[in-house]
Formats: sequence, structure tokens, C-alpha cells
Amino acid sequence: MKLSEKMKAIRPGLVSVIEKHIPSTCDVEMIGKHEARVSHTYADSVLQVLKSPEAYFGYNTQSRIGELQRVVSSSIEMERAIASLSETDVETLLLMITDKRHPEVPVLYETYFLAGLIKDGAKRLLKHVKDKPCAKGNRDWAMAATAGTCREIWAREAWRVEPDRYGSVPNQNALTEGYHTNENLSALKRYKFHLQNFAIKTEKLHAPGPLGRFIEDILSVSRVFEDGKVPSAQSALRSWRDAVNSSTVQS
Repeated sequence: MKLSEKMKAIRPGLVSVIEKHIPSTCDVEMIGKHEARVSHTYADSVLQVLKSPEAYFGYNTQSRIGELQRVVSSSIEMERAIASLSETDVETLLLMITDKRHPEVPVLYETYFLAGLIKDGAKRLLKHVKDKPCAKGNRDWAMAATAGTCREIWAREAWRVEPDRYGSVPNQNALTEGYHTNENLSALKRYKFHLQNFAIKTEKLHAPGPLGRFIEDILSVSRVFEDGKVPSAQSALRSWRDAVNSSTVQS
């Protein structure tokens, strides 16, 4: 995941809060080919949702549509620019790119075809994106999505540390082998229900419980509130519930 400088700056704070409230997340696991503390994976979940909180509830934003349209336009311009070059300029440009002749590696032509592939892919994605409604601006999406993500982290960790009770974490990647087995799909259904319902959905205002305190600390270090006033867990969870009830997908 590509992080902005601001997100890189808050990542250590998120890790610290997660490990403070859920000590078992200090465990080290294999993430792909690398070892990492579980807390780091959960911190990245928070950062991901902060990048596009509306998407957490299945909504689009005008900025996302604009970014994809820019990719389409840039790809079209790249295609046209390369296609307009004379054969002499193509050969000269190839020399400029490689500093020597490599007739077996037609770099410029590959760039031309790659631009076309990117254009076609971006157009298909843009069509898919436009089929979804855009989020309205009358909700604090970052607060709502962060509260929902904290609930999921709470539930994910409860499942992870009790494999004898719940079983192993099911395969969630539809493109991998074993995903479509009856056993995995059944476990995945139970897992999704667990994520939605394990953690509490409401909190007290002045005396939040363990999850509420976790949510408030995560909101505090996320620095998404310009006035510096961190909302209560009660408010955050209420906003999350309202967003879920009106969203295009159930979180």
C-alpha cells in the first residue's frame, strides 16, 4: 500500500495504540514472504480506510472518478503521441532511451501497447465505478469508517487467538486455490458474520468500555480532525451504524 507522508507519520502511533489495547497483536506472523507483527497489519487496515473512507461503505467520490478519468486521458495522449512520431524519430528516441541499439527490445512500441492496455482497463474500471453512487458530504466518513475498522480489528484478533474455538482464518482471496471449496466458503460465511457481530455496536458516552477506549485512541492518533476535538466512541459508532444502514454494501 502506497502511503502519504502524513500516513507514514501516524503509522507508529497506530501500532502503539493497537498493541496497548490488544497485547496479543505483538505476535509475529508471516505476511507474504516477510515476518511482521500482527499490529502492523491492523495499522495498515486503518490507514487504508483513511485513504478512502467512503469506499468502506461501498460509495464512490468525485475525486476517484476524476483520477480514473485522468488515467484514461493520459493513456490516450500517450498512444497518440507515440503514434504520431516518424520512423526516424522512433529510432532516435529508442537510442535516447537505451543509449545503444536494442532492436530485439522495442521499448517504445511496448510503451504504446501498454498505454492502450491501461486505457482499456481504466475505462472498464471507470464504468464499474460510475455504476455506484457517490457519497454525500453530510457525514464524517473518516470517523464512521475508522469505528467500523476498529470493530473488525477487535473481531479479527479474537478469532485469530482462539483457533480451537473458531478454526483457522479462512481463505479470503477468491483468486487463490482452495477458496471455492465448500469447507472454506462455509468458514468464510461464519467469519464474515463474526466480523459484523462480534464487537459491540453502541457505547456509553462518559464511560466507554475496552472497545470504546480503543476506538477513541485510534481516532486520536489518526489526526483526521482539524479542530483537534476527538469524537467519542459513542458518536463514532452511531455514525458507523447510520452509514451501514444506508450503505450500498454491508461492512
